[in-house]
Amino acid sequence: MKIFKTNHENSALKTVGWIVLLIQAGASLFALYTFNKTNIFITRYFMVVCGVLLVLFLLTSVWVVKTKGFSARIVSVLLSCAILFGSFYAFKTDQLLKTITGGKTDTHFIHVVVKKESSAQTISDVVHDPIGGNTSLDLASINKAKSLIEAAEDVDLQIQDYDGYDTLINDLFDGNIKAMIIGRSEITWG
Repeated sequence: MKIFKTNHENSALKTVGWIVLLIQAGASLFALYTFNKTNIFITRYFMVVCGVLLVLFLLTSVWVVKTKGFSARIVSVLLSCAILFGSFYAFKTDQLLKTITGGKTDTHFIHVVVKKESSAQTISDVVHDPIGGNTSLDLASINKAKSLIEAAEDVDLQIQDYDGYDTLINDLFDGNIKAMIIGRSEITWG
């Protein structure tokens, strides 16, 4: 009868061990999802966190499988709680930073360039004139700028496509276009 009880106890301990390991694996995966979603770490540090969580899981797994007592299972549960706690506060910190810095606000920089002698002071002054853009270099920024200007000014903006800045700038100075749109990614300072 004692042998049956020992086998039954071992079976129960193994079942509890596997359940605890599944909880720890779930907590680790949730932490990685949270860290990735909040973009709280740069890729290098995110990979380090992945490695640390994997090593902790492997060490805890070996300990849980090899020992018969509850100490390894308790440590695994405590580790899972710590991982979940850290994930929760990483998420809350991300939300706090977004609230403080305006991280939920989508900001776009649009540069509309006119000649120095032009009387245009705002975008409204040139929306009905020919406007050019270097669409071969930054089509996404030009299209985003076009849609934002059209929404703000309630106009159908026509942008002439250019393959390079030489022709675009020459047409601006020759008067073929009144303004040109430059995306932020195309500007270098210095």
